[in-house]
Amino acid sequence: MNVSFDDFKGNLSQEEKDLLEKILQDETRRRRRELIEHCERDQKHLEIVNFCANFFTFGQPLEKETGYVLALVEPLYSIGVKNFDLGFFKSQNSSLILAECKSSVSDFSRLANDLNDAIRVTNERKPDIENVLGNKISDPIEFALCLPALEANDAYKQVVKMQIPVCVWSASQFDGKMKCFTTSEDTAAEIQAGRLHRDGNLDSLLGRGLVSKERAIRPISILPSSHICTLLVHVSGLIYRESRLKTKYCEFQYSDIFAILANELGRMTGLSDADFEKLATNILEVGLRKGIFADLNPDVSEIARKIFNISGRKTNFDVIKRNIEENYVEHNAIEKAKSDAIDQFRKQTGATTLNSFRS
Repeated sequence: MNVSFDDFKGNLSQEEKDLLEKILQDETRRRRRELIEHCERDQKHLEIVNFCANFFTFGQPLEKETGYVLALVEPLYSIGVKNFDLGFFKSQNSSLILAECKSSVSDFSRLANDLNDAIRVTNERKPDIENVLGNKISDPIEFALCLPALEANDAYKQVVKMQIPVCVWSASQFDGKMKCFTTSEDTAAEIQAGRLHRDGNLDSLLGRGLVSKERAIRPISILPSSHICTLLVHVSGLIYRESRLKTKYCEFQYSDIFAILANELGRMTGLSDADFEKLATNILEVGLRKGIFADLNPDVSEIARKIFNISGRKTNFDVIKRNIEENYVEHNAIEKAKSDAIDQFRKQTGATTLNSFRS
């Protein structure tokens, strides 16, 4: 039976309460570190996604010389399949490249297995991708893995070992350079294996390596699968900017969150209105639970009629961002740590029920 932390603590002696509080402090610190790492990892992932996407935006060398342009973002998210962050489409021959971006890799073997599964599912769900794209796709779909340059060699070795048809794109964010990584001189064999691109211009440009001219631009501000803290910060930032000149400062409605998501994600994701409603509701509910948003109309039951506000100081966006991140981490750390602390207390004391240690 689940028991609340306060109820559990209320049945303890003072010595036992002191032990539980000590465990809670340790677990809160641990959970706080984990949550900060999760948020930072999500931001780093978004950075490499944008780094990769920038090479394929309109007017860039790859778009002008190869015809491939950024056309899809998490194309299968709308049907509940999370694989591949970006899709680059060449309308002249209806060819598509799907790229998965990783800011770091801790387990190359697991990554290889994930890629194999993602490629299999993608080929099975090709009609769904065509529906999102609004265009037929010629065979075969090509695949790419974009990851930091320091990890490209290990990733490529694993790709060769497991015979995965994926091109390894080495991304050096420090100097803005990306290239297709290979150690083989047999170009024909690499193309046949799916480790080099069939398009000669694309293969040549990425083979030599390209430097991004748009490193400061973020064509993708959020992803459908972005961490909830990332979504809260982004949505709140846009609300702040839109409302800063209005009388009712930082006030918003549910429809504002929906409109932001539809505008930011609607063009290349294939998300439906139902998807946006689900995402908007989640953002709003989490924001209210964590004290990030305040309900100004608690007596109004219809969510569409309610007025909300961003909580805390709102002197500038940096202050809002810091408040959201701190509130989110702190609320979640304490919430998760309380459950962990009870489990750890029971293990340390040998207690299996509320009162077993009193026997």
